[in-house]
Amino acid sequence: MASVKELRQVNIVGVAEILGMELKPDNSRYYRWKDHDSLVIDVRKNWFNWYSRDKYGDPIALVRLIREEQTGQPVSFKEAKHYVETGSFPTVDTIDYTRKEFSNYLSRYESKDKTLMIDYLKNERGLSEETIRFFDEKGVLGQANYKNAQGIEPVILFKTLDATGKMIGGSLQGIVENRELYDRGRLKQIMKHSDGSSGFNVDIGTPKRLIVAEAPIDLMSYYELHKGELNDVRLVAMDGLKEGTISRHYMEILHLKRGKVYEVDHKKTPQALSNIAKTSTHFKQEENQSVITLAVDNDSAGRKFLSRLEDKGIRFVSDLPPLPAGKEKSDWNDYLKQKKKGQLMEHQNKRLTQNKEVEPHRKEKKSKKTKTAEEHYFDWIERMAATVQEQLQLPSPPKLASELEVLVEPFITTDLDRLFARRLSLALDTQRVESSQILSVHQAIDQLDKQINEQLQEKELQTSKIAEDYLLTAVRGDLPTLEELYSSAIFSDKPSVVEYLKDWSANTEEVQRVIDFLTQLDPVRRDWLTPVEYFLDDMRTSQLEEDIADEEEQQEQVATSDQKENALEQAQGHEKSAEGTIGDFPAKQEAAPLPEANESQPLNDLSPSQTQPQPLLHFTTKDDGKSIEKRYYHLASKKDIAKLNRYAPTIQQTAQWYLDTIADSHVIYLYKDGGSISSLAVQFDRDKFMHLTGIFPYREHQTATQTLEDFANGKGDFDSILIANKGAAFDKIKVLPELEAIIQSDSFYFGDLSEVPKLKQLDMDKAIRSGDEDVVLAMRTVDGTTFPASLLKLRQTLALQLEDSTEERTILGVYRYRDSQLDQLSINQEYIKDGGEVFKSILDQVVENLNQSTSSEPNMEEDMVYHNQPSFKGQMQNHPTEKVKLESVDQPSYAQPSSQNKLNELLASKDRAGLAQHLKEGIHQYLDSTQYKEFLKTMSRFPQYSYRNVMLLKAQKPDVQAVTSFKSWKEDFGRSVKKGEKSLRIFAPMVVKAKDPKTGEILKDDKGNDVTRTIFKLVPVFDVSQTEGKELPQPIYQLEGTHENYAKLYRSAKEYAQSKGLRFEFEANLGEANGYYSRKDQKIVIKSGMSEQQTLKTIYHELAHADLHSSKTTDKELKYSHAELQAESVAYIVSNHYGLDTGSYTFAYLASWAEDKAALTDLEAQLEIVQKEAQHLINSLDSELAKQMEQAQEQSVEKVESVEKLSFEERLARAEVQSRSLVEQQMKEEDQSKKQEAKQSNQER
Repeated sequence: MASVKELRQVNIVGVAEILGMELKPDNSRYYRWKDHDSLVIDVRKNWFNWYSRDKYGDPIALVRLIREEQTGQPVSFKEAKHYVETGSFPTVDTIDYTRKEFSNYLSRYESKDKTLMIDYLKNERGLSEETIRFFDEKGVLGQANYKNAQGIEPVILFKTLDATGKMIGGSLQGIVENRELYDRGRLKQIMKHSDGSSGFNVDIGTPKRLIVAEAPIDLMSYYELHKGELNDVRLVAMDGLKEGTISRHYMEILHLKRGKVYEVDHKKTPQALSNIAKTSTHFKQEENQSVITLAVDNDSAGRKFLSRLEDKGIRFVSDLPPLPAGKEKSDWNDYLKQKKKGQLMEHQNKRLTQNKEVEPHRKEKKSKKTKTAEEHYFDWIERMAATVQEQLQLPSPPKLASELEVLVEPFITTDLDRLFARRLSLALDTQRVESSQILSVHQAIDQLDKQINEQLQEKELQTSKIAEDYLLTAVRGDLPTLEELYSSAIFSDKPSVVEYLKDWSANTEEVQRVIDFLTQLDPVRRDWLTPVEYFLDDMRTSQLEEDIADEEEQQEQVATSDQKENALEQAQGHEKSAEGTIGDFPAKQEAAPLPEANESQPLNDLSPSQTQPQPLLHFTTKDDGKSIEKRYYHLASKKDIAKLNRYAPTIQQTAQWYLDTIADSHVIYLYKDGGSISSLAVQFDRDKFMHLTGIFPYREHQTATQTLEDFANGKGDFDSILIANKGAAFDKIKVLPELEAIIQSDSFYFGDLSEVPKLKQLDMDKAIRSGDEDVVLAMRTVDGTTFPASLLKLRQTLALQLEDSTEERTILGVYRYRDSQLDQLSINQEYIKDGGEVFKSILDQVVENLNQSTSSEPNMEEDMVYHNQPSFKGQMQNHPTEKVKLESVDQPSYAQPSSQNKLNELLASKDRAGLAQHLKEGIHQYLDSTQYKEFLKTMSRFPQYSYRNVMLLKAQKPDVQAVTSFKSWKEDFGRSVKKGEKSLRIFAPMVVKAKDPKTGEILKDDKGNDVTRTIFKLVPVFDVSQTEGKELPQPIYQLEGTHENYAKLYRSAKEYAQSKGLRFEFEANLGEANGYYSRKDQKIVIKSGMSEQQTLKTIYHELAHADLHSSKTTDKELKYSHAELQAESVAYIVSNHYGLDTGSYTFAYLASWAEDKAALTDLEAQLEIVQKEAQHLINSLDSELAKQMEQAQEQSVEKVESVEKLSFEERLARAEVQSRSLVEQQMKEEDQSKKQEAKQSNQER
């Protein structure tokens, strides 16, 4: 089965052709769809853009879009993925594309007579002669003869000019209608090799604002309608919906205001605007929020385009043409023509987009404009059409206002609905009544709008008062209760929201935040529940992320008068929680004493630990019970205890089932994985159950294992009970009965949750989803052992994320291995028809591995795949909706179990002190010259890391090359971590706020600022060898070994030396030495006649001396061997960093340190000095080298034409000349050194 990443590389042109799309090439890079030529395919990016609809994407997105266009039925991600996967499309190859300079190939065919152009624009498009003359005088209009498939036709040429008046692109508009050639009647086409980021544009005065339309004629229409108010503005047509065009012109205007010229970068400019919004407060300044006016079409694509920009933080004025009743689309040319025909429409659609980061309870900010009744009316039409489609199960929403009028009556539920429905009828009456009655209908609409505004204002006052009242009570410290909040006026017409919040046990803070959220929504919307579901879900997840991030900096404190809590600590630990507020499972698995193994029981029998009949579970606590504290939990109140008792039968029944069925066992899931069967063994210990409930009962010597048995046996008397915060305990309890579904073979397994953010951010790595899609069992794997960590209700957000994941695997069978006995729990009879005989050899291997694991505690492979087992093709029946494909596979490669070494133990336990000591003890290995060189070589790859981190990385992976985080590999480098790879760990600094150990409050300094401290935390990273994907960009320092590049390295070293006040000199008579550093004369002397590499290595050695040993005091205190070790080590690291040959370095004198008792301490100190100096020198040299590379690139651009014309022999001759010039430069410097020495000698005489 191909991955999504692979399917996205399938040739998009091939996909389009299989879909029946007839394409026409624009050039070697772009294709257009003949049916809709605004849909453009970019073969280099393997991407499409449908500009008129603001749709874009990869081959999978193209399938979803076009199939829905063709059939009228939406296509799911999975269906589109399957469509692409089962086709035989060639994989796309990367195409090197060089931007070609635009040439006006129609210039010879332009006509001085523009009569046809003027006639079309005036009579067909309603533009005035004055407007046409204005644009013509700007030099952006032309009439030309264009050759089509049938002959010659006249076209309008809309020219794109740059700041100098040079034509850099254009678009064509047909004048004569031709339905045979063009589906839309006339030619519409962008000229070949046009600069796509510019667009048709003119300036009025010195532009300080930007007005953007979709098409040139819309722009001209907008100008005609608003020309009296247009001053110091640039008008731009995007030829579609292109953020890159807006970005380019905004940056040009921004630079123009500052008296600068903006240099367009075709790779960076399109993202410049969104980057400004993302990385600065630019758009939070009021004066920048109205620079851009977007006068795009008033249709679905245009409005979505505006929403997308606004979501990115880009602020602008939205100026859409009015949308007539019953119409889906309106552009500025439509509005101009209607206005000239006398069908006047009040233009009330202008609004300024707001900064979404408004403070709570501050919705009345002056910059906010209230929507008009007409705008609310159009929003209502859109929502009601969607409601009608959904409720009546129509293939598409009603497109005509008259259709909606007939269907809408059953769905009118509020007074506002009735007012809007009446307005809909009146709007239709304007087209149905006699002309003499139109005025009275418009008067009726105006009167109705007043009533609508009154109702809207009343609603807004209610919500505003709610927020204000809450704010006042919060200030007084007298916060309302849940009952008071639920009785708020805002909930009066939203019973489903109240029911939902109560069902999910929302606390006071959460309910109030929901109220704040509701006040921000459109008061006339119909569906209130869905956004609240998303809001509460996201709020709890966000809080959970904060809790988990903060948890490592705070230890859980259990304060009791009884200090003998060893059993409790062993069961609970002070480790990182796998679930935070949702659960509290320790990240480190510790051995816990288990009761004697019971004999295997039938699934429906009672556990031997139970008695019959069972007392019913009833929770009670002592009034004088000991007070305990547990992070993310709170002491259960009497009300909480009463609520727990309402759920007690559910808790007891599930505990009995867990104890009988899966406790003390490994549950083995066998699942279909492409053409093979894979297995997952999940360890269900007794102490895991309590963490699935969110209940923490306490009494002396109570353990998590004992809690399971107490729940099952009906024992609910405890000293005290804690429950998970924010209603999480009751969230868990409600889904406990669904736990049994996770051993049913109609479930699905997810082995990689990297595409499921809601589980990934909780540190979960695997999941089982029940077949009825009610619940998800999320799991973690620590040290090779997979265990249950959280049972979650499958809500909409998580369901969608799982649906889009490519990791869903069908479970074929579920088995339990307990007390050396293997039992079948369920079998997927849709696939397996032999009762599970096909699994026998696989299960034998799994059981053998589990037995080995129990005896030697190895770091077992998490996900065992058994290939080349007896084929089960004959036993497997194809699923009705899924084709099963079996393919040949390679021989298996099983990971052999091995005991963990001390390093892995320290890493797993996150013992930072023990780890530091372990690394310190390991330094002795570097007294060996070979080992020391290997260590320095690794350090050269990580100049920014401390020597301790380099040691740590090398200890975990000796051949480590380049590391970064999982997220960085994916987002910054386009690479993904291979499945099954284990992360490496490094120390990372983290600034935390210091807290009072007694009160837990943040400490303040004398000035009232928070006291902070820096701690070091172990964080996960992955080596490049553990990833796959795009090729890494070549670093600046990876140069080929040419004379030219050696010269660059030399010049960068020389520039650095000069910045330190040093000069280079060359001498021939230095004896055995290759060079030396003179502190007195502030110079570095280098032996002449050496190779380029040896010269550079010597320079690096002497630069290290100059940096480290320039002080007389330091030089006197430092041993010669230490000074040489430092300089030679730095030279080795820097030389290796730049790819120079380092084979001649020996470090032989390290052997003499082995007998020195202080050698380890000395070497540790030397390594720290070496690392810091190497880092400083490499950073400085890289900076100088980058400047040279930029200069060379600028020069190469100027010379590229002449170089391309040279023959191979001529290029070779040029290279030799450059080489000779380098030698001559070196000789000149040597001569200069000799002359200076002679002059100095004469002066001494």
